[in-house]
Amino acid sequence: MNRYGLASLNAWDGNSVQINEEGGYILAPQMGAGVKDSNNNFTGVVMGAVKQNSSAATTYNGLLGFSQGIISIYLDAETGNATFGRPGEGQIKLVPGGTSTIAGWKINTDSLSSNDNKSILYANENHI
Repeated sequence: MNRYGLASLNAWDGNSVQINEEGGYILAPQMGAGVKDSNNNFTGVVMGAVKQNSSAATTYNGLLGFSQGIISIYLDAETGNATFGRPGEGQIKLVPGGTSTIAGWKINTDSLSSNDNKSILYANENHI
């Protein structure tokens, strides 16, 4: 079965690292690139299945960007959701089919509103 349209991806077991110089591909459960500072803080990107060790272990599947050890970009491969920006610093969250947010604003399919709902702009009306 050619589920993905790519023979290399169809043949990969999902756990091992495969490097094929002739086919021009690398497949791995996780790959990353970046730098670490003297305090072991990573700045760069990681893609794949990423487990973050904390009091409640969290697994991310997609593309993560880190800024000085803090997640600053997350493209969720499972849901299509996307988060840009460090927590508490005016993040942009895109939720296809749901409520997206930019800093203190909510974006729905038919409206734009402040988080406290004091200001609302509807797609078909001009109420603020």
